[in-house]
Order: sequence, then structure tokens, then C-alpha cells
Amino acid sequence: MLIFVYMVTLHIPDAWMEGKTLFLNPGSISQPRGMITERLYAKVEIEEDSFKVDYFTRQHQLYPSLSKEFAR
Repeated sequence: MLIFVYMVTLHIPDAWMEGKTLFLNPGSISQPRGMITERLYAKVEIEEDSFKVDYFTRQHQLYPSLSKEFAR
């Protein structure tokens, strides 16, 4: 299992799998960019058979349209 946090200056929230590697761009709570202007951070839940990625606002409210789940 490998989780790669993609932290560059993109500030665009996204998550995807390539092979057995989860790539994660956590977005930004200070400088969001792209189509989603909400200030977000990511939370990853690691289960025995899956990864669940959720994004939350600075007020800790779920931003459900970005939620994703991946098989391990």
C-alpha cells in the first residue's frame, strides 16, 4: 500500500488510483484554485479493503461531491 500526497501549487482537490497507489491532492484551506473555490482539506480513511477520501470545509463540514472510495 502506498499513498502519495500530491502537494504542489495546484491547490485543486482530487484523488485517484494508479495501480496500487492512491494519489491525493488535498486542496487548500488558504488558497483554493480551479473550479472549486471552497477552502478544503482532505481526510483519508484506510480500511482493510478500501480507501475512502472525503473533503471538508474549514468549518469541518463534509463537501460530498468530492467524496471517493477506492478498492485496495
